[in-house]
Amino acid sequence: MKKVLIALLLLLSVCGGALADLPERANEPCARPEVEKLGENGFLTEPDEFVFIDEAAGLWYYVSDELRVEIDRYSASDRKLIWYVAHLYQKTPTGLRTALSNERKPYDDRMWVYDLAKREKMVFATNGDYFATRLDESAGVGIVIRHGRVISSKGKASSKIPTREIIAMYEDGSMKCYGANEYKASTLAESGVRDTLCFGPILVRDGQVETKRLDGMGSSREPRCAIGMVEPGHYVAILTEGRTDTSIGARLLTLGDMMAAEGCVEALNLDGGQSAVMCFMGKMINTAGKTSSSTHSRKMTDIVGIGYSELIGKEQ
Repeated sequence: MKKVLIALLLLLSVCGGALADLPERANEPCARPEVEKLGENGFLTEPDEFVFIDEAAGLWYYVSDELRVEIDRYSASDRKLIWYVAHLYQKTPTGLRTALSNERKPYDDRMWVYDLAKREKMVFATNGDYFATRLDESAGVGIVIRHGRVISSKGKASSKIPTREIIAMYEDGSMKCYGANEYKASTLAESGVRDTLCFGPILVRDGQVETKRLDGMGSSREPRCAIGMVEPGHYVAILTEGRTDTSIGARLLTLGDMMAAEGCVEALNLDGGQSAVMCFMGKMINTAGKTSSSTHSRKMTDIVGIGYSELIGKEQ
């Protein structure tokens, strides 16, 4: 009983109070497979890779001597919702990495997320912020930095999605959310920011869910995608399915509560809808929603993910 009370108090301290719209899980996380040569720290004790997939049960698992990826699929008992939670652990915190479909022309050459993930051999990948679609918008693209290179330095804050807020990824593996105009792109790059994802709104900042703001924004239930950090070396991504017969999607407040419940102290909403794609070992694992014109996911110019494996592209 004491352990349960401590866990509840810790959750409340992270979230700044009760979570307003957290769905009730109809299933528990799957049991993890038994892995030989797994150390007490959760990583393999020697250079090697272990991959386990149970799609029916809803578990995707990878571990090496430097990385562990655990993805669980959940359904709700109090609403029609399916979502995926990815916990990403690094032995040595170096952070997530981004990839562009075309490094020389970052606004060009859209690709399927899973094809780009396969090309980059990312163990885990999800869609990025799709900044290319904002090139001709009056509010501007926003602050976009990739691999230390400033791609876009201008963008006005918006009360609509995307708000052009960012989550900055530093060389030491830490992540931090900032407002659209809080810092200049040059200042961020000089301070050690390696990459930014620019979309928004911010879901969790300094351990607090942006409850009031999220409750008045993005109230429709849609496919959603978010990325965040628990601590350097421990990252979380969540994708909610929507526009399907089995899942209607989530509100932004729901997504924020989900990220906080997984322990995130910083988290940002990424592009959703048909852009929402989660990949494991180069393969899309979620179901894309249906629109009037498409039943497929959207081609993107960028992804964010973690890990590198030569096993990708081979039969698992």
